[in-house]
Parts: sequence; C-alpha cells; structure tokens
Amino acid sequence: MALRRRLVDRGHLLLGLLALLPTLTALVAPPAVHAQDQETSIEGRVVNVTPGGGAVGGLTVLLHQQDQGGVPFATVEVTTDDEGRFRFDAAEYDPTFAYGISLTYQDAIYVLDVDLSNGDPGPITLEVYDSSDDDEALSASLASVLFAWADSADQTVSTLEIVKIVNRSDHTYVPGSDVMGFLRFGLPPGAQGLRVDTALPGADFIVVDKGFALLASIPPGEHEVMYTYRFPYTGTAVEFTKSLRYGAELLRVLAPEEALSLSGRELGEVETVTIGERRYRLLQATGLPKGAQFSVRLDGLPEALPGQRPEAIVQSSDRRLDEVRFEYIPPVALGMLMASIIGFVFWRRANERR
Repeated sequence: MALRRRLVDRGHLLLGLLALLPTLTALVAPPAVHAQDQETSIEGRVVNVTPGGGAVGGLTVLLHQQDQGGVPFATVEVTTDDEGRFRFDAAEYDPTFAYGISLTYQDAIYVLDVDLSNGDPGPITLEVYDSSDDDEALSASLASVLFAWADSADQTVSTLEIVKIVNRSDHTYVPGSDVMGFLRFGLPPGAQGLRVDTALPGADFIVVDKGFALLASIPPGEHEVMYTYRFPYTGTAVEFTKSLRYGAELLRVLAPEEALSLSGRELGEVETVTIGERRYRLLQATGLPKGAQFSVRLDGLPEALPGQRPEAIVQSSDRRLDEVRFEYIPPVALGMLMASIIGFVFWRRANERR
C-alpha cells in the first residue's frame, strides 16, 4: 500500500539551513523596516503561454499570507475577468509575513511570490500552460548521487541524490490517478529515513514499492528534486544499483575518499577532487538514455565493533556537516554541499584547460 507523506515545509528547511551554515547570514541584507498593517493593492493578469491555449477568464486567484515558519495566516480570493485580469484591493501588508498568489488551472497549481515591502508591486503576470498527461517530454538534465558517510553502528550508508527534471514541452505535465504516471524515483532495498525537498508547488510524495513517487504537476522548464536516505550494508562492501527512469544528460557519483572506495564499470575511471581539506572520489557519465541502469561498488565500509552503540547526534553549528545524520539536516543544505562539490569540479577543469 502506498503511504502518503507531506514534504518538509520549505520555511523550516531554510531555518535549518541557516542554523547549520551560519556564515550565510552575512550574505543576507537586513530587511527594510516598515510600519505594520500598511494597505496596498495588487493587480495582475493570468496569461496562458501555450500556443492556442485555453481561456483564462473566470479563474479563482488566491492571495496568501504566511508567517516565517510557512504557516498560512490568511487567504483572500478574487476572480479573473474574461482577459485574465485580477485585482486585490486594500491588501494589508505586515513585514513579518510572506506573500504570494496562486491558482489552479487545468489541475495544475501555479504559485508566484509577491514582494510588498515597497508598497504597490506593479502589474503582475502569472503564466500558466495547458495541461497534458504525456510524460514523453520529461527527462533529466542532471542526476547526482553523494555517498556522504557510512555509520558502523547501524551499518548504513547515508546518501543524497539530486535530480533535475526537465519538461521540454509547452504543456504542464499533470499525472493521472494511476501511480505509474507520477514522477517516480527508485531507492535501494531497505532504504530508511527518506527526506524529500522540491520547489514544485503543492508537491507531496508517496512511498511505493522500490522507491517513492512525487505527487506534483511539472510545468515547462527545469525543476530540482533533492532527497536523502540511508540504506543498509553488511560486511565491508556493498553494490549500489540504480535505474534512471528519466535518463541523465550528466550523471555524477561522489564519495569522500577517506571514508569509501568507489568503482563502477559503466562510469569510467575514478577521478579525485580536493575541496577544502577533503578529497572526494568522482565517477561520471554523459548521455544516458531513459531507463539506463548503472552500478557502483562501495568498499572499505566500517564494520560494527562488538558492543558498539550509536553515537549521540549533536546538532551544533560548529560541527562538520558530514558528521550529522541526514534526517537532522535539511536536504537543501546538503544540496548546497553537492553544488559546491560540482562547482569546484567545473572550476578546476576550466583552469586546467587554460
């Protein structure tokens, strides 16, 4: 039976990221101070950008107000005219809240953040598309797998995956009621502690046989899905096999050199990159078609010692990111770690070509 799970609230993810990475706060400018409960107006237009697309009159547009934790505070709704125009009069602004507008069009949800800090934001355009249930337009531009560390106490490998799903059509993909039509991702046998994060509006996920499915519509463009989990191993080695349902224009597999030995026949030679004080093993491949499968072998996994007990988890901002279990870390923070690794690889190669 499929088990429905709510995605972690992105407001709490951001708060967790700032707690783990306090240096990022220096990059955030302090917000301007405004008097609370200012009134402003918000007007805009819904535009269907699918050529020959459907009408946008008579749609319900919602204005959302939520606190810093992402908890909804108030919602106001209006209806578009025959040309898709809408207007919210006398909208109250409070600098301690975030604002956005949304609507549902042909079973797809569209969301747009609204900045009211400077008063009237000016005309807003909310783009929508006709919907389609044909998933042939979906593919993956990037698939990344990071084996962060192995825990000898519970014999598991903590893993982060990032997939960038691309919809190259001019229609929003909306799955039907059949789970086979949902965006699906495989997990290794015995995977536990699954966490999922994506910016796709209104996304949920369900745990299904051999993985999970994302309940979300996919508009045209590129969309990132990040998820973390742990999978079990026995002894000192394990074979990790994965099928790429959406293929991958670029596949990257990484593991810290001092923790794991990485090898994979389908992915070519192992490279080593140094980032800060750490060295990572890197395997990669390009142009993998939909349904392609790859396997990597992890060696040198730590064995549990007799009587060993799991170490206490310490959530401290001065503790290294790779010393904390994934279930205590927002996937977005781990995504930044992966991005820094990948970015470094690009930087290094660019300098090597000079």
